[in-house]
Amino acid sequence: MANLENTLKILFKADGVQNVTNKAGRISSKIGAIDDAARNIAQPFANVFDWVVKIDAAMAAMATGSLAYSIKRAGDFESQFKEISTLFNTNANNLDTFRQSIVDYAKDSTQSIQEINDAIYSAISAGTDYKDSLDLIEESEKLAVAGKAELNDVTKLLASTMNAYGKDMDEVQAVSDLFFQTVKEGQTTIPELSQSLAQVSSTAAGAKIPLEELLASIATLTASGMPTSQAMSSIKQAISNIIKPTTKAKEVADKLGIEFGAAALKSDGFAAVLKNVYDATGGNAEQM
Repeated sequence: MANLENTLKILFKADGVQNVTNKAGRISSKIGAIDDAARNIAQPFANVFDWVVKIDAAMAAMATGSLAYSIKRAGDFESQFKEISTLFNTNANNLDTFRQSIVDYAKDSTQSIQEINDAIYSAISAGTDYKDSLDLIEESEKLAVAGKAELNDVTKLLASTMNAYGKDMDEVQAVSDLFFQTVKEGQTTIPELSQSLAQVSSTAAGAKIPLEELLASIATLTASGMPTSQAMSSIKQAISNIIKPTTKAKEVADKLGIEFGAAALKSDGFAAVLKNVYDATGGNAEQM
């Protein structure tokens, strides 16, 4: 209950509801921001790629056992790819094409082939079509670089969130941008979001709370100093209590003319329900 009370104190402040609304607008208005941020960080890797390949080749030619090392690396990749290929069914030609696509992607990536393969495995395991997996990995890598996070963790974050909200692959860039802007608006990090968003995303999506509004609530709470994991559990508890309020809460709500329930969340939105509570109670902490 303490978590919920703390959440209400922050979200129900006179400017709390407005903060959620304002942050939702700012978070959703910065689509494309992640591209610039990631490009600025990743560009040096791309610029020196050809040079690194040449140096690698020269060093490999001089190094004792370089052939054995290359064979081992190739063997490692094949083992990883075989594991990935167990997750979907297709013909041999498509498998060869997909294998080459991974190799081509890795040439210009900031990540190791092991990290790329791990992320692809996670993406397909989460239900992403193997044909779309590299598109997801590409956006995940941008966010991982800009947000200083592990590629596999970011891939799981994007895949699970898109699954919860039923989003298509053509929306992955927009979702990635929302996370990047949430970090800027709040006091949280991509690794922290990766670790804990799943606690609340399914509940919020089921309650028809837009992703922008959910992330704005997280940004508002973390900006106030609440740890990310606590913000997640608190928001989940708040949503659950709005959908299924306690008997006492229902009595007070009815007396004040406040509509609680899934229908209210769907028709009015999370921020609007919070505002209705604040307006109806006049900011009275005990009633809220």
